[in-house]
Amino acid sequence: MGGQGGVKVPADFCCPEYIADMVDRIKRNWSENQKYAGIVVMKYMIQRSGQITDIEIGKTSGNTVLDLTAQRALVNTRMLGPLPEGFSGRRLPVELEFVYTR
Repeated sequence: MGGQGGVKVPADFCCPEYIADMVDRIKRNWSENQKYAGIVVMKYMIQRSGQITDIEIGKTSGNTVLDLTAQRALVNTRMLGPLPEGFSGRRLPVELEFVYTR
């Protein structure tokens, strides 16, 4: 997200439009413009219902403020749309980069 941020999901995930919607919803709860630059990688699960769970920092930026801002964006988003019917798994693991600029 932001800058050159990226999203990692399993290679066999069916639905890129779901990922685009997820990123858009999370961006609404996140501010990339901070006093510091850095990249945080957040790891989390999306349950079949669309609930975001198991939020953790996959790779810290080295700055607590940036890390907590990324975590807060996911906590505040809480719910996405239900996982697509074309995806057979019970939950979807995601890694999302939050790229901060000054």
